[in-house]
Amino acid sequence: MCISYSHSLKGLSSLTIVDLDGNEVEQIPQGAFRNLPRLIYLRMSRNKIRRIERSAFSNLNSLDGLDLQENDIEEISPGGFEKTGALKYLNLSHNNLDSMNRMGLLSLGSLEVLDFSYNKLSDVDAESLKHLIWLVELRVCFMHYLLELNLVTRCDGCI
Repeated sequence: MCISYSHSLKGLSSLTIVDLDGNEVEQIPQGAFRNLPRLIYLRMSRNKIRRIERSAFSNLNSLDGLDLQENDIEEISPGGFEKTGALKYLNLSHNNLDSMNRMGLLSLGSLEVLDFSYNKLSDVDAESLKHLIWLVELRVCFMHYLLELNLVTRCDGCI
């Protein structure tokens, strides 16, 4: 299933919360939510999303929280979260991400909480988090276990 703005969300510009949990969504086309200017919280957990495409969440300037946990996300394209300037909470837990990619997180300067728990992180670069100056909580549960098993192969700048 693919989110299609032209059919599914037309005329719903007053929405502040959208919950698409468990709907077997496989992809989010560029600008799928572009005309939902009042959207504050978007929950898309327990779907089948594999990749966050460039501008997938573009023009969601009021978006405060985005829950993408329990998908199959392997990659976040550069610019995947561009134009989501107000985003404070991002949950990417329980996916298949193997690295913290700076390009995918670049436009998240307002982020306060980032959850990367239960992914397949093997490449962690602290530089990818440096621009997140408001970040107060970084969740990487299961990371300690990966370190013990030597599955993390690179951790530049980590403590």
